[in-house]
Amino acid sequence: MRLVLDKEGIFLREGMLVLNIYIYEERLFSIAFSIAKSQSNRLHAFIGAIQGRRMKHVTEIYRDITKKLYGIRPRDLMVELFQIFCKQFGIDWIFAVQEAEHQHNHYFYLFKNKSELKRLDYDQVWEERGGRCCQDGFYKLSVYPVKKPSHLIVSRKRSMYRKRYELLTAIESQMSMAINRPYGLS
Repeated sequence: MRLVLDKEGIFLREGMLVLNIYIYEERLFSIAFSIAKSQSNRLHAFIGAIQGRRMKHVTEIYRDITKKLYGIRPRDLMVELFQIFCKQFGIDWIFAVQEAEHQHNHYFYLFKNKSELKRLDYDQVWEERGGRCCQDGFYKLSVYPVKKPSHLIVSRKRSMYRKRYELLTAIESQMSMAINRPYGLS
């Protein structure tokens, strides 16, 4: 699995940059975002899209990844990796577009007959990851991923959650090393 930051053409209306999860050469999940400074000179990230894939056997691929990652779904992993990424760059808050405000809900896209395609419910994604609905068309998310308190985890799943959190801590450490490594050195 690789985490790739790029500028993907298919997301131009949703964000200047895209953080992607790849398995081998296949892009599995992406978050399109932009970064801006607030009036108080603080950095904020604005998510315009989160997208999985529509390809043959994707459900089986996601199910296999979920098992290998101790029960964390690829969609949730994408959000948590983005939160970690933002924290590493000193971003204070993440603002994620509400479902009703997503650009594909604009009347222009509604005529493209895509209504029958299954899509992520953005509001549900942000709420499940600890987002709070704001009045300005966004959800506000912390750069610190939500961890389930151990007393709320049923005993048979505690080992899985412990391994999941250890994995995320290891990924955060690797990301920090990669971001802080002097340019050009490997």
